[in-house]
Amino acid sequence: MPIPYLTHIRKETKPSPAVKKRVYERIQRRINLTEATSTQVNASLAPSAEVQDRVWAKIARRIRTERALSVLEQLRDLVQPSPELRARLTARMMPLQPVLASTQSQRVFKWTAAFALIAVSVRLAPFLILATPTVADSAVTLLPTRGGVSVSIAGNKWQPVTTEMVLEPGTLVRTRDSEVSILFHDDGVLRLDANTTISLNDTAKRLGPQAPDVLPTFTLYTGRLWVQGLVPSNVRGLTVSTSYGHVTVNEGSVSVFEDDVVDVRVFDRRATVARNGEEIVLISGERIEMWEGNIPLVKKISNEGYEGDWSVQNLARDAVHRREIAQL
Repeated sequence: MPIPYLTHIRKETKPSPAVKKRVYERIQRRINLTEATSTQVNASLAPSAEVQDRVWAKIARRIRTERALSVLEQLRDLVQPSPELRARLTARMMPLQPVLASTQSQRVFKWTAAFALIAVSVRLAPFLILATPTVADSAVTLLPTRGGVSVSIAGNKWQPVTTEMVLEPGTLVRTRDSEVSILFHDDGVLRLDANTTISLNDTAKRLGPQAPDVLPTFTLYTGRLWVQGLVPSNVRGLTVSTSYGHVTVNEGSVSVFEDDVVDVRVFDRRATVARNGEEIVLISGERIEMWEGNIPLVKKISNEGYEGDWSVQNLARDAVHRREIAQL
C-alpha cells in the first residue's frame, strides 16, 4: 500500500536524537568560531586612543585655519552691498539731509528726517541682508534648482548654466534631467520640470493694465511648467503661450503641460485661458485639455492630481516663496 510504505520511509529517514545533537553541536562550534574571529578582527582594526587624538587634532587645525576665514569672507560678501546699490541708496537719502530754514523748525525737521531715514532703512534692510547683490539688483533671474540647464541667447548656440543668471528677452531655456526656477521680479515665479523648453518674451514689470497686444511673457514649446502669480487682477498677469491658447495667471498657482495635448490645471486661485477669441476662467480645482479642433471642457482635478509629487512639491514651494515676498 502506498501510505504504509511512505510512513515506513519517513521513520527510516528520521534522524535520531543523538544525530540531531551532534549536528547542532557542530553548527554551534562553527558559529562560536566565526564570532571569535570577527571579534579579533574588530579589535585589531579599532584605532587606539592616541591615533584618534592625532586625527581629531589635524581636523581641528584644518577647520580653524581654512574654514573660519572662508566663512567670514562669505558673510562679508553677503552683507556688503554692491557699488550700484550703495549709489542708489545715497541718491535716495540725499534729499533727506536737513536744510534749516529757521530756528523754530529745526527740531521738527530733525525728527521728520530721522523717521524717514528709519523707514528707508527698514524697507531696504531685507535686500541688504537676505539677498546677494546680484539677486537684489536683478530683474528676471534664473536659478537652477536641480542639475544643469542650458540657455540660448539671441539665437546663439546652447550654453550650460549651473549658477544664477539674469535673463533678457529672447532667451531660450531648456532642461534635461534637471529643474530650474525663474524669478520674475516680485510678481511671481516660473518652475520648469525636466525635459522642458521655453522662451522668455517679455521682462517688463507688471505695472500696466491688461492689453491684448502685449507679448506673452513666456512661450512653452514642450514639457511641463508651474506658474505662481503674485499680481492683482487690475494689472497685466504672467501669460504662458501654448500651441492651442494662452494661459494668464495673476494671483494663483497653475500647472501647464505641452505635448500633443495642452493640459492646464489650477491648484490655487484662478487663471484665464484664451483660445480662438474666447476666454475660459478656471478656478482652484479645475482643469482643461486642448488640442487641434476640440471643444474644451472644464473638469475637476482628481484626488490623485493633488497627491502627485509635482503638485505637492510646488504648492509647498509656493507657500515659502509667498512668505519671502511678504517679508521683503
